[in-house]
Amino acid sequence: MSNVACNMAGAGPMSSATIMAQRAILELEDRTDGYSAQNETPLEPVRAAIGTLCGAPTDRIALTTGGTDSLLRLLSSMRFGPDDVVLVSPSEFGTTAAAVAQLRDRCGITVGMLPSDPTGLLDLGRV
Repeated sequence: MSNVACNMAGAGPMSSATIMAQRAILELEDRTDGYSAQNETPLEPVRAAIGTLCGAPTDRIALTTGGTDSLLRLLSSMRFGPDDVVLVSPSEFGTTAAAVAQLRDRCGITVGMLPSDPTGLLDLGRV
């Protein structure tokens, strides 16, 4: 594949299992409240499943509130300097673009633009 579309974010299609899991959590919150449901929802099976999928130990799996939270945590955990280059797409999500701009201003990184085709899809053949 030479093109990749990264424009789905949280609006991508969900699996039946995901829909069922979300429905179960919403029903639990309806019976209790959001804070109680959070404390009653076992996260270790989730970490174990992700660890198995990724080949990582469960104590190395971090669960976050979403993609933006995950990316910001990742970026803040890394050490960047003037010799580093971060590549972004021309249609980057606003929060990501802001975080990368902060890294540029704070750490002196170089920000590069990934090539895209006329439709806006990333053109991996030109990377």
